[in-house]
Amino acid sequence: MGGYAVHPFSGIIVRYVARQTNEGDVSTSTPVDAAADELHVNLWEVGSRPFIDIGILISNRAEVNAIEVVLPWKLGAEAIMDLGTRLNSEKSIAAIFNEAVRYDGSADEPFASVSFLKDNDQQTKKSSTEQKTEFVLLRLNSTHFSVFPRLTGEGEMTILRINLSDTALSGYASISSKIYLRFRIKNVPHAIYQATFCQPDRNILSSFIETRIIDFRINVRRGIPDELLAGDSNTHFPKFKKIHFFLTINRSQECIFEGQNFVGCRSLMDEDVWNEYVRSNVNAPITTDGSVRNYLGYQWTKAIKGGGNEAGHVKDLVALGRFSRTSSSTSQIFRFIGLGLVFGMAGNGAWEIIKFKSGHFFGSWGGDDTNNVFLILLILLIAILLIFSGNIFDWFRKKALFQTLLKRTINCLSGLLK
Repeated sequence: MGGYAVHPFSGIIVRYVARQTNEGDVSTSTPVDAAADELHVNLWEVGSRPFIDIGILISNRAEVNAIEVVLPWKLGAEAIMDLGTRLNSEKSIAAIFNEAVRYDGSADEPFASVSFLKDNDQQTKKSSTEQKTEFVLLRLNSTHFSVFPRLTGEGEMTILRINLSDTALSGYASISSKIYLRFRIKNVPHAIYQATFCQPDRNILSSFIETRIIDFRINVRRGIPDELLAGDSNTHFPKFKKIHFFLTINRSQECIFEGQNFVGCRSLMDEDVWNEYVRSNVNAPITTDGSVRNYLGYQWTKAIKGGGNEAGHVKDLVALGRFSRTSSSTSQIFRFIGLGLVFGMAGNGAWEIIKFKSGHFFGSWGGDDTNNVFLILLILLIAILLIFSGNIFDWFRKKALFQTLLKRTINCLSGLLK
């Protein structure tokens, strides 16, 4: 079973660092009665390792000096990439927002204007100057991202800071107050959001049911280390109008429980667009494992009723789901066949000994009777080891001695290969 014991908390924390005014006072966040910011979090289980895409819509950039994302695992700067350059057409942006949009910009510019189109706008074909800009899409570079590792009593974590100060955005002149940025965090550990359960007798079956509990939390205060809440006074939790969470997983997994805030499930249309979007290396070819074919997207959303024109805001979001799938592999099938043969041999041998002892032995089984008993016991012992091999390995893997021996073995092999 997978768990969360090695990580300080489950999910992520997204906060703002307020900008200081000329008088030295800290600028306040968006008023409670006008919450307009949005947070979009996409967890992708496509490819060899999961990754998270985070999109943040800021309604008034003049009040935000930086964005702070707290991640409950150790993260390197190489695992972060900006996605602004991936959103370089109306088709790619429409796929992200699931809306018809107008895109004004070019690939060599640090920002682009995006506006949503209504039905009548598409019919009348209004010019771009007549469209109201919904937001400005920023394209950031590595200088805007900073990584600060932290070690708490509960485990390691990382603070990722995105600099949005006037100095950092000096080359983004004349952009509006409403901005949108989107970036990716690669190599996300499964243990921060899932726990896995399997049948106890899975080692003697050719296939078994694997169940996963997905528990991803966004800005949930309960359970996070106290030092985060008692940090910089300039840092505060945003008053979001809406928080979206999307989980994209293989359709072979069946969702049997969705939890609160679940909206629905849909397939990924425009497969070519999504394949270009999800791959980390644009120069590498799209492989079968890295394609979105046979994947489904599950959505959880929490939003203010009335679209944010009333008092209140979205504080946090918990995405909870239970998924199951039938799991099998070549090794599992061969082990099932091997166990059938081993138990069959042991059973036949035991029956022959019983018949011999009872005086109904009709042939010569051969050999000493005591040796035959030990042979049967040895066969049964091998069968038991095969059954519990996975559990035994997991137990040894958690022991410090095993880790030490493994490191020494790797070092010795590395020395021999040099």
